[in-house]
Amino acid sequence: MAKSTFYELFIPGVTSEEDLNQASIRDVVRDIAQLVYITSPGTPIRETKRFENNFHLAPGDHMGAVLEKVNTKIVGIPGAKFSKTLAIDAQATAQITNMRFEENVELGSRATGIFTDCVFEKLVNMTNGSLAHFIGCVFLDEAAVNNAGAGGNAYIIGCSRKSGVAHTNVTTIAETT
Repeated sequence: MAKSTFYELFIPGVTSEEDLNQASIRDVVRDIAQLVYITSPGTPIRETKRFENNFHLAPGDHMGAVLEKVNTKIVGIPGAKFSKTLAIDAQATAQITNMRFEENVELGSRATGIFTDCVFEKLVNMTNGSLAHFIGCVFLDEAAVNNAGAGGNAYIIGCSRKSGVAHTNVTTIAETT
């Protein structure tokens, strides 16, 4: 049986302090690269993990998506927009930041959406039982929240509605028109 070094007992393949330092640097670089992975326009959004999928969308047109998992996060780099419908399916949860929506957003029964610093050009349709918060968002053109459920299921906080279209069944806190 080969003799193991102190380092190999804890980290396979690491036999010296120098190897340990190189492995640590490699791990840090890998972790940073995974954190800043950017999704290009036209690349489908696929939730590959059971929960906590994260996407950073590059500027440009992104096709719609159907979100089905728990705790999906989408962050738009300035200029990123959805040019097709985004749907958050039943029981899914999504946190979406800094995105522009050129088409409708659909929330299924028991879906939860938290939208921060987003711009909407069309309707946000919420089925009965879905939940949503809109924080610091702007509603343009034909945009409004159409909630088929109770008013306490949709909160609009510190947003601006330039569309002139009224929201349906929402609780509004400090929205300018």
